[in-house]
Amino acid sequence: NEKLGKKLFITGKGRCNITNTCDDETFFKSVVTNSKFLYSAFYGYSNQDVVSFFESLGLAVKEERGGRIFPVSDHSSDVIRVLEKRMKEFDVKIHLKSEAEAVLTEEDEAGGHKIKGIRLKNGAEIFGDKVIIATGGFSYQATGSTGDGYTFAKETGHTVTQLRPALVPIVTKEEYVTQMQGLALKNIEALARGETPGGDKSKPKGTYGCTPRAGFTAYKIYDDAGCKCSKWPNYYPASEVCTCSNY
Repeated sequence: NEKLGKKLFITGKGRCNITNTCDDETFFKSVVTNSKFLYSAFYGYSNQDVVSFFESLGLAVKEERGGRIFPVSDHSSDVIRVLEKRMKEFDVKIHLKSEAEAVLTEEDEAGGHKIKGIRLKNGAEIFGDKVIIATGGFSYQATGSTGDGYTFAKETGHTVTQLRPALVPIVTKEEYVTQMQGLALKNIEALARGETPGGDKSKPKGTYGCTPRAGFTAYKIYDDAGCKCSKWPNYYPASEVCTCSNY
């Protein structure tokens, strides 16, 4: 990207939803599959740790409905600013407009492969003791999330499952959505209805999802209603999304 924090800049409608104050159990219930994978991450660095970190950098934060944490200024640029300042304090070298092309590996003593750095598209190689792949997914390519992380994972021996969209607007077949184009509603309940296939006991049968807002464009439901329910049809194909009603 040509600037730092391009994805952070647009999160929370430009306000940057930093974290949430809900307890760990609520966090895990929000993960569609394999929430146990995140246990060590959540317990090793909690949401309160995140809040304390940003406050220690001088960023004032506030809590809004649903436990959402935002900067008091309501500007995501302030979050990016304090992170950039922190990186400079640690003399982090930033390479803008530098696309990573491959992860570099070498054979270790056990005959396996050890990651030693990355190669950029311009041919330059950057070496380090550790390589952290934080490329994002594949749903908003304009921010730099072009799916490269999946390629890097495959090249280093990991198995990548079928890619499924989540946290994206829902394209609908119902004509009434087109008639509601431009409408933004509050206090809306969004439901994905269906039964869990394969006898999955981890998710109850019935309805899933609840959200405070819904917006409509031509053939799309977006905002919280669309984004929060978009994950369900991928894992429960028989689900019927999305029913909206005031509550």
